[in-house]
Amino acid sequence: MLLAITLAPSQAAQRFGAFVVFESPDYILMDGNITGSATSDFRKARAARPNAKVLALRSAGGYVDDALKLAGAVRSSGISTAIPGNFYCYSACAYLFFAGREHIVTGKLGVHRVGEVDGSGSADADAYYKMVKGDIQRFVPKNVMRYLESTPASSMHVFSRKEITALNINRGSSNSLAAKFASTQ
Repeated sequence: MLLAITLAPSQAAQRFGAFVVFESPDYILMDGNITGSATSDFRKARAARPNAKVLALRSAGGYVDDALKLAGAVRSSGISTAIPGNFYCYSACAYLFFAGREHIVTGKLGVHRVGEVDGSGSADADAYYKMVKGDIQRFVPKNVMRYLESTPASSMHVFSRKEITALNINRGSSNSLAAKFASTQ
């Protein structure tokens, strides 16, 4: 089953916004940016695969408010998260990653400071960050927050294998489905 997971949407897949469910009941794929409908789309995907144990992430991120709502839904669902070796989870996607019951990365995980709030460039990102910092900290560990806070919005800190180990970013059993899933290409 795991070797068949190339996670490329196929004709047998069903899509709910950025979320894709396959014939396997064990996993859901998030393949796209986090939008205003993401939480609703995730709930639809969960309803289609109520026994899914892993949410695989491939996303460049999205808007902070939408990502925080989605991270809350991920956390309350009890699903684990994984970033397989050829996948990436950048920016606000990191909130989802850390919201997973277990979270395992073998691909690329990147963070940066909050940038534009609504895409218009008109909002004060620093003031907005002060408002949402507590919500972000509900999901992102303190040892990762320093990288998030110190990396400009125009850049991305992508964690090296050494940092992932040193910061204990991977949480979960090496025998878990999330770990096995993350090790797939």
